[in-house]
Amino acid sequence: MANRRLEYEKAQDSAEHHDTLLWYVTSIVWTGNLIVLGEIATCTKIDLSSVLVLLVSVLALVLNLFLWAAAFQFRWIRKQKYEYCKQIEDMLPGMCGQHRHLCYPPGVMWTLYCFVMVLFLIVWFALLLMAASRILPHYLIFA
Repeated sequence: MANRRLEYEKAQDSAEHHDTLLWYVTSIVWTGNLIVLGEIATCTKIDLSSVLVLLVSVLALVLNLFLWAAAFQFRWIRKQKYEYCKQIEDMLPGMCGQHRHLCYPPGVMWTLYCFVMVLFLIVWFALLLMAASRILPHYLIFA
């Protein structure tokens, strides 16, 4: 029984770790997005036709897609760990069943998270298209 309680604690700790890790990584990348977008929006020295805007847009798209993939994976791991906690709660007498008695609509935060990610991707893709439409005609023979 002591081993099950230890397993329960470790699964709980791991689930919390992956949830915390997700939000740390997200906050860093989203903050970076907002800082760079703010600089592009307010800096008069940065022309939307610059190669820098094109490269930053590509990098931001890649980083945001990576973040979304990492978020999906961390969420998946966290969910598995909490499911394991539920299994252990069923096996051990006297467990309060804290994972079984939660009342919340499942998937709401993930839906909102995905919505914010889509917004960032749309903004960066729009900047990429704007920069590319101004840069590429200068390099194309048939333009």
